[in-house]
Amino acid sequence: ATIKRIAGEHGTDTRIIDAWRDNSTYRRDWALRLLRAEVFERLPQATLAVWGLAYKQHTASIKNSPSVALLDALAGTAVTAYDPAAELPERLRGRVTIARDPPGACQDADVPLVMTPWPDLSEVPLDRVASAMLGLILIDPTGTIDAGCAAVLAPTNDRPGAGSPPVRAPPPPRALRAVALPHRP
Repeated sequence: ATIKRIAGEHGTDTRIIDAWRDNSTYRRDWALRLLRAEVFERLPQATLAVWGLAYKQHTASIKNSPSVALLDALAGTAVTAYDPAAELPERLRGRVTIARDPPGACQDADVPLVMTPWPDLSEVPLDRVASAMLGLILIDPTGTIDAGCAAVLAPTNDRPGAGSPPVRAPPPPRALRAVALPHRP
């Protein structure tokens, strides 16, 4: 906002700043668009697990956090969250439950989302996650979970809804992806 104000005072073109901000918003909201288009269409009452509240790893700050923006947009959705350092903002308390660990956040969840790329999340045993959750999809816009490991655990045709096609979204930026986890027996 400050750069735009200064540029405006000097008659400088700010379209590149607008493009950067638009791209940042697009990337921040990728997981929300995927949830709305693919998950909530099939499971309107889906229960979610969110891994990471901080705006980036190795901090407790939630200022400008994509995860918090997602939680704000998901009013009325059952969510359990986990973060090793950040605390849930006051406005979300009472509607978001906090878990002690990532598999605990996934207990009975339809879809977990990796929203902060904490290094320890890449070490979470995916078999424990899969056995705790109800659903089959893990959404990872941060690229934290090794897609190869997740793919080994789940055939590509296991998705919410009998015989439904794999979850697809418009091609996201390179680091964004959705990976599948197996359904528990």
